[in-house]
Amino acid sequence: MRTQVSQTSLSAYRSLSTAALTGTEMEVMAVMNDGVARTRRQIADELGWRDGPTCGRCNSLVAKKALISVGGQKNPESNKYAELLQIPPNNPQGVLFQ
Repeated sequence: MRTQVSQTSLSAYRSLSTAALTGTEMEVMAVMNDGVARTRRQIADELGWRDGPTCGRCNSLVAKKALISVGGQKNPESNKYAELLQIPPNNPQGVLFQ
């Protein structure tokens, strides 16, 4: 591992965009486009995927701010709360003035 990296190299590395979505992330976003909040499990069921890959894609979309957490929903099978995800509103500040 290099420890002596020039500042120009570091700034070039940090400027790389991570906002581009992968193919599987686009599939998740296609499900979420209707604006309905869903848990990761509901997304997995709709896509026909296992929970693991779905959670990975959802976590990366939350990190990219393409999805936001809007609360929780109790799972009737496990009696535990699951995070609800949704696409963020286009104008979050405008919601305050309506």
